Amino acid sequence: MTKGGKNLMKRALNAQEVTELLRLRPEDITLAKLKELFAFTKNRNPLFNTNDTFILPAKRLYNEAAVNTTVGRYIFNLFLLTPTLITFTGYINTVMDNSGIGKLEGQLSQLLINDKISVKEFIDYIDKAQWLGFSTNSFISPTLNYELLIPVKEVETKKKELAKKYKKEIAAGDPIIAGKIEKELLDIAKDKVKNNPAMDIYNSGGRGKFGNNYKNTSVMRGAIANNSEPGKYTVSLDNLIDGIPKEEYDAYADIAVSASFGRAIQTRDGGYISKQLAAAFQTIVLGDAGSDCGTKKTVTINLTARNKKQFMYRYVQKGSKFLIMDGDNIDSFTGRRVQLRSPMFCTSEKICSKCAGDLYFKMGIKNVGLLTNRIGTKIMNLALKAFHDTSLRHTRINIEDYIE
Repeated sequence: MTKGGKNLMKRALNAQEVTELLRLRPEDITLAKLKELFAFTKNRNPLFNTNDTFILPAKRLYNEAAVNTTVGRYIFNLFLLTPTLITFTGYINTVMDNSGIGKLEGQLSQLLINDKISVKEFIDYIDKAQWLGFSTNSFISPTLNYELLIPVKEVETKKKELAKKYKKEIAAGDPIIAGKIEKELLDIAKDKVKNNPAMDIYNSGGRGKFGNNYKNTSVMRGAIANNSEPGKYTVSLDNLIDGIPKEEYDAYADIAVSASFGRAIQTRDGGYISKQLAAAFQTIVLGDAGSDCGTKKTVTINLTARNKKQFMYRYVQKGSKFLIMDGDNIDSFTGRRVQLRSPMFCTSEKICSKCAGDLYFKMGIKNVGLLTNRIGTKIMNLALKAFHDTSLRHTRINIEDYIE
């Protein structure tokens, strides 16, 4: 409800509408009020679209300057973030899709770890977010429409051209060529359907993947692994809307086998790995907060914008001292090679605070060895997801990138 995209009709509010909107208090945001604001019914239209725009006056809701915002974003800030959280986040005037929500909740998690907000305040945010999302889903969220389901003509034309160009590779079941064809066709499709209101289903990141759901439904199935002959593939250029050709029934049956195998067998493997790791590492515990074994050995890490969150509250060398990286200074280390204290070189019987970092102490965790079962849990979850997405993906690796 905070999106301000191009897909829905939107308008600028008049002065009276802005005045009425700004009179709302957090306690006024009920399901009945949300339906009045945004729901189409048999008898009347809603007062607003979520992406209708207006100027929010400066310092009205923790915004330093006047901002051009949307009705949906205003309700989001007013209901979810007041009265406490918004004092730290300020008024959020960005698209709150999966990425935006992830960024906000990452910020709130850091506030919680550093005791800036209470556990109750974080729980209240989660409860309100769940209520807001689920209660408005039936009258705000887009649904699939006919135009997003039927194959795009330009895609079908290009597919025939590529089928002729790569006829030999397709017949040989080349998964690399299949991936290349998929990418080219999906790029065309995304450009053609980008203004379809139903694209919010994929763009939001909330449910469904364009490269899996849309691809299989309206573009092509792609490479299908042959379970009876590992390493062999069938390349299907057909999609589910056009139907499965009888010559490929056996390949499509393999998809069901692969999905069921992931859920039935690979989840078992993940669970077993979790138990092995717990048994092997259960005795690994932390020392006291502030402890230091005194080791001078470090590991070299390339700290990037992508991986910096993994190293929050770890100690890095700066001159002759070791400094902790936190939200206030980690950006100053980003984009550099840093010397990181690591449990790999800890000389204490229990892992010292400097080698482990402060995150576990902030979270009240002493038996860190038990956290290794997250590896097995990750494997198990990936196996469960394979039931819904059996797409084949490949990555080009240059071995020289991993050797110094």
